Amino acid sequence: MLAYTRVRTALKTWGDKFSEKLKNFLRNDGFKATGGTIDQIKPVVSTEGDNLKLEFESKAKVGRSKTYTIVDIIDKGRKKNSPIEDRPPYKAIEEWILAKGVTIRNQKSGKFAKKDELNARRAAIAISRSINKEGTIKRKGGTGARLYENLFVPEQENLKLEIANAHRDDVIEYMKQQNKNIK
Repeated sequence: MLAYTRVRTALKTWGDKFSEKLKNFLRNDGFKATGGTIDQIKPVVSTEGDNLKLEFESKAKVGRSKTYTIVDIIDKGRKKNSPIEDRPPYKAIEEWILAKGVTIRNQKSGKFAKKDELNARRAAIAISRSINKEGTIKRKGGTGARLYENLFVPEQENLKLEIANAHRDDVIEYMKQQNKNIK
């Protein structure tokens, strides 16, 4: 069976390159709060049926059913009325509130609330519920971050060429092995 060793290696190399581009884009374009999500992004080459896939994963919590990847959320936001298990985890929002120094208001009085963990937690839970109910506003004038267009499309032709060459080399190696086995 064809193992696609060279194709996997090429995808891993491109994944590492794109991962760094993605992290730099997020750091420089205002998506960084604590940096935890960005630091955890890593490329993963996986098999789905007969296909190889290159994806970017993060250990950041995105919801229990894993409907979204963290890159999808950054790129397009969250859809409204998602399943309850996909509600954004309030702990991550709480960390964001504290890291960004978000001003918190008392819901009843409208006055500024003390910046402490309890008020940050209450605000985070409310924000999590609101995001689940309303979704998130798409960034960049309603177009989202356009990560794929900005980061991957400019390199697309080089990526295709390298994958095609790696595939050719894998097939040639496979054919050589098969010819050795024929007696």
